[in-house]
Amino acid sequence: MLKRIPLLAKVSIAPLVAGLVLLILLAWQAHALGEIEQDAVAINLAGSERMRLFKLVILTEQYTEHREPKVRALIDKEMTTFEAILHGLKHGDPQYDLKSVGDPELIAYLDKRGDEWNKTIKPLFQNVLAASASNETLRTLKDHVEAYVTRIDTLIALLQAYSDKKIDAQFHLLWMFLLANIVIGLGSVIYIHLIILKPIKMFAEMSKAIAAGDLSRAVPVLSEDEIGELASDFNEMSSRLKNHIEVLQERTVELEAQKALIETDRRTILGLKRFADNIIASLPAGLIVVNDTLKVRSVNRSFREMFRLKNGEDVSGRELGDILPLPDLRQQAQTVLASGIALRGIDVALGEKWLRLTITGIRLAEEEEEEEEEVLVAVEDITELKVQAAHIEQLAFYDPLTCLPNRSLLRDRVQQVLTHSTRHKNHGAILFIDLDNFKTLNDTRGHNIGDLLLIEVAKRLQDCVRSSDTVARLGGDEFVVVLEELNEDTQQAVAQARGIGEKVLATLNQPFNLQGFEHYNSASIGISLFRDNEIGMDDLLRHADTAMYQAKTSGRNTLRFFDPDMQVSLEARATLEADLRHALSQQQFNLFYQIQVNAANHPSGAEALLRWLHPERGLVSPLQFIPLAEDTGLILPIGQWVLETACVQIKAWEASPLGCALQLAVNVSARQFHQPGFVEQVREALIKTGAAPNRLKLELTESVVLENINDTIAKMHELKQIGVRFSMDDFGTGYSSLSYLTQLPFDQLKIDRSFVHNIGIKPTDAVIVQTIIGMGNSLGMEVVAEGVENEEQRDFLERNGCHVYQGYLFSKPMPIKEFEVLIRMPN
Repeated sequence: MLKRIPLLAKVSIAPLVAGLVLLILLAWQAHALGEIEQDAVAINLAGSERMRLFKLVILTEQYTEHREPKVRALIDKEMTTFEAILHGLKHGDPQYDLKSVGDPELIAYLDKRGDEWNKTIKPLFQNVLAASASNETLRTLKDHVEAYVTRIDTLIALLQAYSDKKIDAQFHLLWMFLLANIVIGLGSVIYIHLIILKPIKMFAEMSKAIAAGDLSRAVPVLSEDEIGELASDFNEMSSRLKNHIEVLQERTVELEAQKALIETDRRTILGLKRFADNIIASLPAGLIVVNDTLKVRSVNRSFREMFRLKNGEDVSGRELGDILPLPDLRQQAQTVLASGIALRGIDVALGEKWLRLTITGIRLAEEEEEEEEEVLVAVEDITELKVQAAHIEQLAFYDPLTCLPNRSLLRDRVQQVLTHSTRHKNHGAILFIDLDNFKTLNDTRGHNIGDLLLIEVAKRLQDCVRSSDTVARLGGDEFVVVLEELNEDTQQAVAQARGIGEKVLATLNQPFNLQGFEHYNSASIGISLFRDNEIGMDDLLRHADTAMYQAKTSGRNTLRFFDPDMQVSLEARATLEADLRHALSQQQFNLFYQIQVNAANHPSGAEALLRWLHPERGLVSPLQFIPLAEDTGLILPIGQWVLETACVQIKAWEASPLGCALQLAVNVSARQFHQPGFVEQVREALIKTGAAPNRLKLELTESVVLENINDTIAKMHELKQIGVRFSMDDFGTGYSSLSYLTQLPFDQLKIDRSFVHNIGIKPTDAVIVQTIIGMGNSLGMEVVAEGVENEEQRDFLERNGCHVYQGYLFSKPMPIKEFEVLIRMPN
């Protein structure tokens, strides 16, 4: 019953006062615990600010290397968060569950750190992010950040001290509360005697235990009155206090871990800084940093190695020109300081070295007016690059054998001379020089001797002209001399050019000593005179080339000036050559046939003669296009077409009683006959068409036969084995040896038309004809006379033993249809 009596009835005013004091203390304790929790949040966020600074430095280094927009956005976000937390520590911020620290000392310290951030650290970040920062600028940023991190550590220490101070105050207040309760308890003992003495003692013991740090005990609830409620509340307070202390201990452990992590990061950043310093020291380019008075501050290791400076040699304070003595370097550095514009790609020579300089200004903090601007000079040794460039230029513009300008450089020199002639109205000249019979020297003595001749010719040509003139080699044995500043008068300019040309001829006629072999040489020279830009460079060179060929055709070892009529002839020849290249594919060729008859006027065979029916020119003379085909090599496909077409016709005549016995003669050129696969080509044509080999007769001239006598004999015997017959065409016009004639398996001799034409006109030619007929009959060869045009010639030939004839007396060359009509006619 006593337990349920209200405490108000049990105690007097003193216990009531003690209870009120206890309630007030509990409220204050709850408030203090909230402030301690706020302090822990502030300490934690201050620690995160420290890590965020290091993160900003690392992100900034990444951005300066790669300039990635997403990295820049992350930097801006981290800066905004940093500033918001710094502001929240001072003024409070609900976003981060922060209230103002309230302490004037802390607020003053936060004001200084905020000013330092806004005026120093943040502008340094912005400066590095805004432009391509140098290593020096990044190094300065890191130094300031490290100093600022130290101040953040100081802030954390101040917050911790401020929190500890609050905790100490709470413990002091707790002690005061215990003392007050003891005093009130003693009064209550007197006042209420034994009713509440025991609970008060228990509270006292519990308070002592709590003060001693023992929060595991609880006050027994002995009554249901206010004392019992107080005991319950006391126990609850003890439990909450225990929980808060445990939270503070956990936060303390976390802060210690974060502190260790920050220390690890600091050491990592310092290691990276040392690594970056080592990289700069080992860069291949030499680096010099000078102040605004151009006094040297420092140089890197590469510069020391490049200019052989001792590692221990102190160069700081020395003049820039002392360690890098270049005439314009000081002025260039001052220009960079004045304008702020970097100078790049400055190539200069220093002794035997070639250097490439880059001069740029560097400023660590533009906001500080007293900050001294410096100059960075980067020095690269490009000596090897210059050597390589010179070598490349030599390969690109000079002939590697003679070291003369090549075709590319020649064109540039000719254009310069043309421009100079236009400006000064004087003449110039192009001398196109081609060595005579150079191929013979190469074939007989070897290409090494030919190269020696070219080298010596180049030297002699250079000795014949002035230093302002140009001597170039186009390739092979072709040289070009460009003469400039000849007389304004055309005749005098011609005389000057001729004089130099004749001097060149005379010089080249002197013997050459080629490794002990004395060689006599000559040349053909074509000269093209010019003034102003009357003719273009290409035409000018072509004119000189044309004149050179005229000198060749005039007997070699001479010179000729360009003749416009000759150019017209060459252009016509070039046009004809272009048409000839399409004639075969466009089926413009035809075979005409000229009959060969015996003494009884019966057909015994025919000669296949090539004709070109041009769609615009009409019938083109063989005298025009056959030599051209020989020169261009087109005679090979054309000759193959003639051979195959003739074989087709032989096969077609097999079905004709009048044509089945006819032999068909085909002319073969030297180039066609001496190609490696000629025998196989003839064999394939016969097999492909099915023509009888013994009805095919190949006509060879003496020049074809004697060009390579051993090759000729071998091929003729191979073809004779399959039945092909041979005729020696134009016999008597060459210089054949009778000994060769006896070795060659000819079936027929053809007396050249020039001898037949002079029968009855020149007695000597008639004797030659008689000799040829007699020789042929003696060797068992059939003799054919071509070019028979009258009965007197035929009668003479028949009387002297020639019984086969060909010529206009019997028929002119005609298309196949007309020829077949002809052979069907009696006699």
